[in-house]
Amino acid sequence: MNQQVIDSDRGSFELSRGPSKVLPGILGRKLERLWQPQQRPRVNFLYVSLVIFIAIVVLVGLETYSFLQSSQSNVPGAFGMWEQALGQLVFPALPQEPALIVTPDTPAGDSPNSFIVQRGNTYYMYASQGNVAQPNIQLRTSTNLINWSNPIDALPTLPPWAKCCFTWSPDVHYIQGRYVMWYSSLVKNLTNPSAADNGIECIGWASSPSPQGPFSPAMTPFPQICQTSRFGSIDPHVFVDPSGALYLIWKSDDNADVNSNTHSIIWVQSLAPNGTTLLGSPHQLITADRPWEGRIVEDGQLVFAQHAYWLFYSSSWYNQPDYSISLAKCLGPLGPCDKLGVWLNSNDQGTGTGESAIFQSSSDQYWITYSPWAARGSSYTPRPVAIARLGFLPSGPYLGAP
Repeated sequence: MNQQVIDSDRGSFELSRGPSKVLPGILGRKLERLWQPQQRPRVNFLYVSLVIFIAIVVLVGLETYSFLQSSQSNVPGAFGMWEQALGQLVFPALPQEPALIVTPDTPAGDSPNSFIVQRGNTYYMYASQGNVAQPNIQLRTSTNLINWSNPIDALPTLPPWAKCCFTWSPDVHYIQGRYVMWYSSLVKNLTNPSAADNGIECIGWASSPSPQGPFSPAMTPFPQICQTSRFGSIDPHVFVDPSGALYLIWKSDDNADVNSNTHSIIWVQSLAPNGTTLLGSPHQLITADRPWEGRIVEDGQLVFAQHAYWLFYSSSWYNQPDYSISLAKCLGPLGPCDKLGVWLNSNDQGTGTGESAIFQSSSDQYWITYSPWAARGSSYTPRPVAIARLGFLPSGPYLGAP
């Protein structure tokens, strides 16, 4: 009778009958050869362990990615870790320290509405005129996004319609061999008794062959966009669709009538390939109609990432703690858009985290800047520039550690 014999001392066993006696045919003969001790393949346990370890890491990674997609929230720091678009790991930012402050919170460093472009190894950061002692449009340069030069004036000459000392919201893009800047400024001979500055702001453009400037404004007698019935137009941003089509996004300043309950609107209109000629009619992209927006939506900027259109915009009054960056997902450059809520709000680094701008570096890394109006618990400070990495998942954007 065939029996299984066990050697308890050596901890091994063998069968009294080989496989060829049990399994007839070719299969039995092949197994028989492997069954012979001298022909059994040696197992490299280190190799097996490595394969098992890699498999576990892959499975855990897939489960983590799936969990992050399903549990993603609008709270900074709770966003995902996997940068699928670039195939690299991007660590999430700390929720209360999401960015680096790269300009001083002093009167000389007051830099609202910052906007960055890159040419070669140099970054060019444009910013609004924070006070009357500053250039019309501030321009700083850097090679590392951290250390910035002292500002010079990128727009030393204003057009005939513009009034001194309130030149804001620069947006710069390289279009057809030149750099085109859209900006807003106070308009001469237009007044708004309800506004804090007693004036109305509207939008114009300027151009330069170099990002260093100086930019030369279009010397037209009137602004390119000026919705006087809505108390002006501000915050222009150019969006370049993946097809190459150009659009201009801006805000009508309806809330500048502080004595009414009018709500501001973010608009969009097609641009000609030259980046300065408006085509067709403007479309309403979103209006301030949610409780957290407090009559105001402004500074809208579209980004196409992960096969979707994401609208970043500021909501509420700029000098209040709930001034924040909100997010909407749009079906296209002309909308419609579905508001997703507040995306980045006040934190330990500063109160009022609005006035954001997004740019993509030559390495395809997205970055976001914004300007808190009160830094590190102060009641009020000049607005410094905060900068952070920006990542995108199919479920939405998240802040990466700077």
